[in-house]
Amino acid sequence: MGANFRIDVTRQNRSILFKLHGDLNGSSACEVLRRMENYKGSALIILDFSRIRKCHPFGIDILKKGIRKEVIIKGFRS
Repeated sequence: MGANFRIDVTRQNRSILFKLHGDLNGSSACEVLRRMENYKGSALIILDFSRIRKCHPFGIDILKKGIRKEVIIKGFRS
């Protein structure tokens, strides 16, 4: 996984907020997808990138290919 990568998951009404921290690389993105599977019946998933220090292109590609439902993306900086 990326350096200091961690995921904080909280419920907000009927949605699930994933706060992503650290560096997002390929293995970090796989962990995000794996954790999302635990909430596949939830109404909405929000991915908050505002605390991501570095996004590796491979990690973004894995997320794009692996997300199978509608997700809201917050705090993404290119």
